[in-house]
Amino acid sequence: MGPMPRYGHSKLANLLFAKKLAQEYPNVLTTSHHPGTVKSEIWDKGSGMRWAAPLVALFIPLIAVSTDDGAKPGLWCGFAERSKVQNGKYYEPVGKTIERNKWVKDQKLTDELWEWTNKELAQHGGPGWPQA
Repeated sequence: MGPMPRYGHSKLANLLFAKKLAQEYPNVLTTSHHPGTVKSEIWDKGSGMRWAAPLVALFIPLIAVSTDDGAKPGLWCGFAERSKVQNGKYYEPVGKTIERNKWVKDQKLTDELWEWTNKELAQHGGPGWPQA
């Protein structure tokens, strides 16, 4: 698997993990977010998109946001009024909750990630999760 699919899987894991944390610990506000397409080094030739680099170089400056603007969704999740933020939800810029991806809605996948994470933590000396 190349760098971009691995990146996508890591972002899905962020979403599912936040969702599961909210289920296990409903009193702890947990969210995930997408910063949007950000003008950053992820689009450099070294990102695994060598074949598309010339095309990407043309379009990213036109459609991507600055790193400052890319930080806004995370800041919104952390500082918005509590009544506007839903526990376990995924937000896109800025403050819009969206679940259009079938994997984000997949409770079985969410539970499998949680079990895998617990197994990995235990194998590396993790103490486990506290009681909710």
